[in-house]
Amino acid sequence: MTKKLLILLTIIVLISCNTTNDSNKHSVYFGGEIKNPTAGFICLKKDSELIDTLFLSAQNKFSKHFTQLRKGLYTFHHGNELQYIFLDAQDSISIHLNTKDFDESLTFSGKGAEKNEYLLNLFLENEKEDKLFHQYFRLSPQEFKDKVDLLQELKYVDLEEFEISQNNRCKAFSKIAKATIDYSLYKKMEYYPWAHKNITTAKHFEEIDDSFYAYRKNIDLNDEDMIGYYVYTNYLINYLYNQAFQNLKNKEFSKNEIRIEFFKAVEKNITLESFKNKLLMDNILHNILKNPNTNDLDVLHLFLNISTNLADKEKIARLIENKISLQNNQSIPNFTLTNTKNIDVPLNRVIRNKKAVVYFWSKKYMSPKYLSSRITYLRKKHPNYTFIGINIDQNPYPATTEASFPFEKHQFKLPKTSIAQKFCSSGYPRTLIISNKGQILNSYTNISTKDFSTSLASF
Repeated sequence: MTKKLLILLTIIVLISCNTTNDSNKHSVYFGGEIKNPTAGFICLKKDSELIDTLFLSAQNKFSKHFTQLRKGLYTFHHGNELQYIFLDAQDSISIHLNTKDFDESLTFSGKGAEKNEYLLNLFLENEKEDKLFHQYFRLSPQEFKDKVDLLQELKYVDLEEFEISQNNRCKAFSKIAKATIDYSLYKKMEYYPWAHKNITTAKHFEEIDDSFYAYRKNIDLNDEDMIGYYVYTNYLINYLYNQAFQNLKNKEFSKNEIRIEFFKAVEKNITLESFKNKLLMDNILHNILKNPNTNDLDVLHLFLNISTNLADKEKIARLIENKISLQNNQSIPNFTLTNTKNIDVPLNRVIRNKKAVVYFWSKKYMSPKYLSSRITYLRKKHPNYTFIGINIDQNPYPATTEASFPFEKHQFKLPKTSIAQKFCSSGYPRTLIISNKGQILNSYTNISTKDFSTSLASF
């Protein structure tokens, strides 16, 4: 009888991580403290679904005891930053971070902390390895593969040692940890042909044996459990671009042709409809906002044909409508602005016959901290321009009057009746470059593009 009881207890311990009908399985505590908060709350999400909003106390602390959470990978969001957290049955996890150094300052404590520290360290290692591997793209395909294989083997050993130290293994965590290792390395394999061609200045892509991509046979391109994880998504994007490049490798091609082939690769390989639509939307948005001078009509037509998300199509249609609402060489309309004291002023009174950069911005796409840094740099480099910021969020203040935002007098919002509403009704950022005579020199650009400063200097 005693022997049977011991066997039963052993079995219970071994399967505790994988039990699905335990009433305590979904019981999880999540709390923490945020130093230098940029918002008054933390959002906890599972994939793109909002689980809960946790508000900060006067001491910048938050906490919540959940009773109905599924085991797995979540994200917590604060301001414009996010990080991943693995939550298991009966975990009690507290986080501590400083927004001035979000990822590097993040620490975990409590039950379940070790797993999350392990995943965070993998994340930070991956960032360093992405920079390190740049030098390896010069190597031959086999030499490059050997580098990847060796690093993967070392990481597997480290994972094995970590899981042994945890006494019992959790399949869900093991899958996430292994995916973090594998997909970060496989992404480099997919990127290799393009990087190798560029670094070696070769005219054509290197011929690569199928064995180079042997890992592909074990990859599910439509893994519903992984689509919210950055390493998986990054791998897929690189895989799809590699497919696009291979279809064009024997000819000269333009950026638009690459994007068209990318869209075709998405349509061919991604069967999860919502994920397919997201990949398409993210790609076209990135290119319109980051490469505003691109002639994107062919890509736009393909997007409209492939995407099945009507809301996304309407957003892009509105964005294009906004884009063409103002044209180069026309006079800038004298629209009304509202300053941080809620006083309406006409644009020409702000510009005062000077060269100007008028940038419409949103906290959704650019943090006040980054914007402050960017505008400070541009103002020093181009003192002959006046930089006028227009926050297009529904509740723009007090975000633009924070201590980190040093030029309050040049920050505005739009009254609902302002004719400028039709320039940015999509909610996406845009930037105008205006001459000292009020003529539009560039009707659609972006202050965060690499060549923006060069563009300013050319006028």
